Amino acid sequence: MAADADDVTTAEPAEDIESVAARGARIAREPPPRRGRPSLLPVAILLLTAAIGSIISWRSQIVAVAPQSAPLYAAVGLPVNLRGLVFEGVKTSEQTHEGVPVLLVEGNIVNVVKTSVPVPRLRFAVRNPAGLEVYAWTARADQSVLGPGEVLPFRSRLATPPADANDVMVRFFHRRDLNARRTDAAGERAD
Repeated sequence: MAADADDVTTAEPAEDIESVAARGARIAREPPPRRGRPSLLPVAILLLTAAIGSIISWRSQIVAVAPQSAPLYAAVGLPVNLRGLVFEGVKTSEQTHEGVPVLLVEGNIVNVVKTSVPVPRLRFAVRNPAGLEVYAWTARADQSVLGPGEVLPFRSRLATPPADANDVMVRFFHRRDLNARRTDAAGERAD
């Protein structure tokens, strides 16, 4: 039998040793395939998102427990108002009544929450140019409770204000103000 020219097969050239070694080194450098081990990054992102969401949504409760956190929330644009009341339009003026100088402080208290809230005593403090309190007094508001969205005007007068009075700070009276008064009266506090 004669061999046809079409039946002739050509043998492929054998690979040289360097090509086989290079292919083996390339395979050794490739990372092993993952075997279904889940990545921790999505879990960490999910936990971090949940923690941040909780810290933001529960900020009032957090500040009630840890008041020192209030400035942190205010610094990121999320101030916390536990009372639900704000002061608006506070202004001072000097008058004379029967020859006596009088400092008049007036403004409004506004309820900014959707529930009725109690209105605490008001605390007024006259400060000198250095920002130090030189005189303080308290006054009761005309109403003890403000309904949602209600506005309560207030007005207080101080006869013969200190000569170095620069401005007046108005805020709500707090328990720690009682402690400050007690230590001032006992002479134990040195400011």
